[in-house]
Amino acid sequence: MIRWALKLSEFKIEREHRLGIQNVVVDVLSKNPVDNADGSQISCVALRALALNSREQLIREHREDPELGHIYLYLENPDEGSVNATVCEGWSQDFKLIDGLLFYAKYCTMLGELRVHISQSLRKAIMQEFHDLPLAGHLRKRKTYLKLRDTCYFLYMRKYIFKYVSTCDRCQTFNYKNAIPAGRLIPIVSNYPNEIVTLDLLDPYPASRPERYRFILVITDHFFKWSELIPLRKASAQAIANALFENYISRYGAPICLISDDGPEFISDVFEHLSHRLDIKHIKTVAYRPQVNLTGKVNRTLMQTIACFVEENHDNWDRFLHELVLFRATHSS
Repeated sequence: MIRWALKLSEFKIEREHRLGIQNVVVDVLSKNPVDNADGSQISCVALRALALNSREQLIREHREDPELGHIYLYLENPDEGSVNATVCEGWSQDFKLIDGLLFYAKYCTMLGELRVHISQSLRKAIMQEFHDLPLAGHLRKRKTYLKLRDTCYFLYMRKYIFKYVSTCDRCQTFNYKNAIPAGRLIPIVSNYPNEIVTLDLLDPYPASRPERYRFILVITDHFFKWSELIPLRKASAQAIANALFENYISRYGAPICLISDDGPEFISDVFEHLSHRLDIKHIKTVAYRPQVNLTGKVNRTLMQTIACFVEENHDNWDRFLHELVLFRATHSS
C-alpha cells in the first residue's frame, strides 16, 4: 500500500463522487468503439507479425504457390487463358484479391477481418514465428492453432499445425503430459495344457436341420491351440454354462484361467457362480480389443471354412463341425 501511495503521489488526482446509476465504469469496448465490420477491412497487423521480408515477397509467393497460384491468376484476370476457368470459378468464391494480396473470405476473424493466405513455401517460417520463438512459448496444438487461425489461413491448416507441434523436439522434451501413461504390454503366456482357456460365441446362424442349432460355442486351449466346437440351440447363460461343464470341464478338468469377452451371457450370475464353484479365474477382455482372446482368431478361420462347405440352403452347417476340429488341430509349430 505504501508503494502505491508513493506512486500515486506523483499525479494530481481529483476525486469526484457519483451517485446511483451515474457511477458507470468505462470499459474497453466503450472507449474504443468498433465500426460495423463486414469483412471489408483488412488488418495489416497480421502481415507485420509474419516472418516476411516485404509485402512484395508475399505477393510473389501467392503468384507462384503450387496450391492456389491458379486461383490468384484467375482473380487477377478472369480471362486468363493459362488457367482452367471452370475449376477456378468454384474455388475463387472463397477468396478475395485485395491490393495484390490473396485473402480467405469464407470465414473472418472475431473482429470481422479477412485472413491472409500463406503460401506453401512460407508455412515453416510462419510456424517458427508463432510456435518456436520466445514470444510464442512453444504452446500446445490447440492454442497454436487458435492463434494462427485469427491471423492467417492455408489449406489443411489444422492438420499441418498439429503435425508440426507433435514433432517439435522441445515440446516433446519439456511439455508436461497430462494423459495417463500407457500400461506395459504383458503377453498372455501359458506354460502347460488347460492352464488358460478362451471361449467365445458365434451367432446367430440359420437354424440347422434337423437339430435346429443356431449358435456355436468355441472353446480353445491356449497352450495346445486345440478347439472344441459345441453347437447350441440358444445362447442363454445357463445353456452356455451347461455346455462348458458337460463338454469340456467334465472331460479335461477345470482350467486355471478362463478368458472371455464381456457379453451378457459371460458376466451373468450363472456363469460367475460356475467359475467361483470350480475355482476358475475368469478374466473379461476390454472392449474393442479382440486380439486378447485367442478364440477370435479361431472364429475367423472357422467362419471361412464353414462358408466353403455349406450348401445353398444353409441348413447343414453343423454337419462338418467334428471334421473342422480335426482340421484346426493340424497347425505349424
